[in-house]
Amino acid sequence: MTRKKANYTAYQNIVVKIGKDEYKYSEAWSMGAKGVVYDLFSVPKDLRDQVYFSDAKVWLEKGGVDPSYTRGTAHSADTPWGTAKGRRQFRRIPADAKVTRRKTTLRWNTRGELMTPIEKPKR
Repeated sequence: MTRKKANYTAYQNIVVKIGKDEYKYSEAWSMGAKGVVYDLFSVPKDLRDQVYFSDAKVWLEKGGVDPSYTRGTAHSADTPWGTAKGRRQFRRIPADAKVTRRKTTLRWNTRGELMTPIEKPKR
């Protein structure tokens, strides 16, 4: 009898602030995906002088990606999750999930080049 490897999905509820703009959404990606998976998003030229801050709660769930998560469009404010799978509504975090919180602060120059780090992590 062969044993099939369990399939898991990583989910994250994320709040992004850049300048006066704020985006709240959820993203998902399969942990069993083959090959490289890219998450492409962009910051509009008129906001590149602003600090980008994100606060994400990330956890794993057994099973495939929830079908309510759809692939976004690169460079679209309508789908701020970029080319990943996402949705506007936060996902309920299961009571037994181990949650990792990630806070990220970034800045770009006017040519669109990422300038990091702008803050050193506190130890």
